[in-house]
Amino acid sequence: MKNLFVAIAIVCILCTSTASALKVEIKTPSVVLPNEKFNISIEVDGNLPTVVGVALNVPKEFTLVNCLTPYKVSGNSVSLAIINDTRVECTFKAPSSEGTFTFDGKWVDMLNEGEGKLEASISVSKVTATQITTTTATFTTTIVTTTSPTATTKQTPGFEFVTAVLPISLIALRRWLR
Repeated sequence: MKNLFVAIAIVCILCTSTASALKVEIKTPSVVLPNEKFNISIEVDGNLPTVVGVALNVPKEFTLVNCLTPYKVSGNSVSLAIINDTRVECTFKAPSSEGTFTFDGKWVDMLNEGEGKLEASISVSKVTATQITTTTATFTTTIVTTTSPTATTKQTPGFEFVTAVLPISLIALRRWLR
């Protein structure tokens, strides 16, 4: 009987996996020209599988052109689903007026119940980015990083491992008890 409890404990330990906190970043150019099309990317740094939902508030002056993932637009908000992917890219068109605008929103890790905020500022100016930056001729990138608190993350079962080990363990345990 003692061996039965040891066997069950070993199976339970093998079936659990540790979940790691995700890091989600929004990357944008810091300066764009009026009426210019540009890309914003949202990057997820964590172990796959991931299911991350993103709700991004877009300034009303900007126009969404397209996203490389399924998305839904509601007013000035764009909702994205990042499923088993590490990067999503959306194309926007800048307004004709100059100024500094803020893209903000939040993300939710559906598997581990983590969440965080996203924020990035973009300046629309007739001055090109090559005149602002002195070390490179490309646009500089603003990165805002948030991580989910480790205290709120739950463990995610390793589904592939469980489906392979559990049936074999149960068959072996049944034969062993006979």
